[in-house]
Amino acid sequence: MSEIIPKNAAPRRLGAGTCVLIGLTTIVGGGIYALPPLLVSTIGPLSFLSFAGATVVAVFIGLMTAEAGGTTEATGGAYQYARVAFGPPVGFAVAWLGWASNIIAWTGISIGLAKLLDFYEPGLGSGENGKWIATGEIVIFGIINIFGAKPGARVSNVITVVKLLPLFFFIAIGLLVFDTKPFEGGLQKLQAAGAGGIAITIYRCFFAASGFENIGVIAGDVVNPKRAIPRAVLIAIVASSALYAFIQISAVASGANLSASAAGGESTTTALPIAAREIGTKLVSGGFGRAAFLILLIGAAVSMAGFCAGIALVAPRYLFAMAGDGFLPKQLIQTDKDGTPRAAIAVVTAIAAALVWRANWLDLLDTNVLIALFQHSITILAAWRLRFRIAREGRFIAPGGPATPLIALGLIFILCLFAFQQPPPEMAKLVQPISLKQFQAIAIILGTGALIAIISKELINKKSGSSAT
Repeated sequence: MSEIIPKNAAPRRLGAGTCVLIGLTTIVGGGIYALPPLLVSTIGPLSFLSFAGATVVAVFIGLMTAEAGGTTEATGGAYQYARVAFGPPVGFAVAWLGWASNIIAWTGISIGLAKLLDFYEPGLGSGENGKWIATGEIVIFGIINIFGAKPGARVSNVITVVKLLPLFFFIAIGLLVFDTKPFEGGLQKLQAAGAGGIAITIYRCFFAASGFENIGVIAGDVVNPKRAIPRAVLIAIVASSALYAFIQISAVASGANLSASAAGGESTTTALPIAAREIGTKLVSGGFGRAAFLILLIGAAVSMAGFCAGIALVAPRYLFAMAGDGFLPKQLIQTDKDGTPRAAIAVVTAIAAALVWRANWLDLLDTNVLIALFQHSITILAAWRLRFRIAREGRFIAPGGPATPLIALGLIFILCLFAFQQPPPEMAKLVQPISLKQFQAIAIILGTGALIAIISKELINKKSGSSAT
């Protein structure tokens, strides 16, 4: 089956290195700053095992995503895989959910970014002030990407490199003052949380571990995408996973009371700066502790801004791809002379900015993960089917034969099965369960997309009929 590549697609200007950096910037975002206290409060000091669990799930999914990424050169990522494998309606459903997931993540991280300002003045980054600040950040990145994929990717790349340096600094000083005392009693707390508590933390860690799927969305802008995309997916997963494990270990080793900042399900993006202050004070002095705090605080701001820059680049390409197949209004496929889908960028920016005003951080996180797992399940099935429908020569094929997709799907099923279970009464105050209303959210998102698609198809058919007469 041939793939659809719009005639007015943008020139291929992005290299393999840029793909890896975009993968890292959409993986390593605000999640690693917000999740550590939530994980510690749920399963205790051995919470780094949650990232290890999420990594196992991500690796199996990533292998199949990398294989799927080698089947197409068209913009759209998971949309293209599902469309070619199962037909346009399934492709649209996956793309629509993927696009919604990006918008939700962008909104949630923008809220966390604004909350960092509370350290300069209490309340400055919260409430209505925080919402205005988050809205402004979204609009700025939307404007940057209106000038084309190259400037947007350049901003994303620079931020990615800069934002990783504070995290490496945090790991280094954390290992220098490493002490086993904060980890005492960890096994008992892990057992008390049970399989459900562990599954909940792995589920939420997937918010920080995912993002690699966005690399394939920009395939239409990438030079030699059938080789570059699979490599970038696997490299980004491995690199970010190792980084996360060491960050969580250093955070716990700091001795800071991380769990105290996780109450109420609020975004806790200031936890690592606080831990860095504790580490710096122990290592050298109070002055060094304050400097370490500022380094991580700035790092958090840059990291989350980098995540938003990556999403601002990727999310409009979903709309562009869907509009190209007639599921959305044709105006969204219109581009300027450089191939930039300005209308799609404007729509994405407006929706993300509007969502800021109705968002709950933890609900956004949980919905985002469920959408991602659903999307990944379809990608796994699509990659397996396309293995027998598209020539294998010259593209990546996941090792393990049929075992790899079966394990990937099994891990997703088991993770959801345990994560959505209610915790035992004695753990109810510590374990914040994942609500079944996340499934309702997906149903609403899909229903809205289906309605828009039906109307768009009707308008296209009427226009075609009028032209024929």
